[in-house]
Amino acid sequence: MLSEESKKRILILTADVGFGHRSAANAVSAALLERYSECCQADFIISKAGGLIVSEALACGLPFLFVDVTPGQEEGNADYVIRNKAGELATAPVRAFEILCHWTEGGKEELRHYAEASRNLGHPFAAYDIAEMTWQAAERGRINRSLMNTQAIARLREALNNFGISWESE
Repeated sequence: MLSEESKKRILILTADVGFGHRSAANAVSAALLERYSECCQADFIISKAGGLIVSEALACGLPFLFVDVTPGQEEGNADYVIRNKAGELATAPVRAFEILCHWTEGGKEELRHYAEASRNLGHPFAAYDIAEMTWQAAERGRINRSLMNTQAIARLREALNNFGISWESE
């Protein structure tokens, strides 16, 4: 029998591919939004590199084990997470097993490093921040950049640069 400390919580998301992205979005919504607190108690997440699941998992501070990356569509998401040491990509089932064993052995120290990196990347209040900036723009005619902190500006520039968009400061 497993002790409380050695038990692992795994969130498994599946969707019927016959209904495509809408079905996947509904599965993510059910798992992350309706049961948000339960999800945040997970030790890690195993998933594709879709935009919605990546942003929600990072907001929860969950390390990622990517098992599939759609070329062109999800590569940027996976590259960003892997480059920032918040997850890894398993290209074969045996590799996924090796990564999971490495993450969970010896007191889960490696997993803690990935979780910390994930928390640093996550922006759980991003939607509220964007709404506030949009409200400012609507009221004043444009965003008052002096109200934006320098970290927010740096993160915005980094996100735009990831998609090849340059942003010049005034």
